[in-house]
Amino acid sequence: INVKLSARNLSVIFDCDLTFEPYVKKLVQSCFFRLRSIMKIKSVLSYSNREKVIHSLIFSRLDFCNSLLSGINQKLILRFLQVQNAAAQLLSGSSRWHHITPVLAPCSF
Repeated sequence: INVKLSARNLSVIFDCDLTFEPYVKKLVQSCFFRLRSIMKIKSVLSYSNREKVIHSLIFSRLDFCNSLLSGINQKLILRFLQVQNAAAQLLSGSSRWHHITPVLAPCSF
């Protein structure tokens, strides 16, 4: 009998220890791929359309099944925060090297 160390249900990857590390890794990877794709077309999108695209493609994924992630370790939470910060920088047009707190203040994240 082959024993698998993880199982997928509703696109959430459950590992044997319930740390959700494989799920978070895959989700963050997917979100950054989508952010790079949005970055390529940001010149043809208005601010409001860019905001709608980011909310529909990025934050809807971060919010999906987030109640399962309560109690995960701080390292995984920081990965979600990196995605949120990258999305805010893309939306605001700020540089990657600028501090993110002033950018997040007026946003509705």
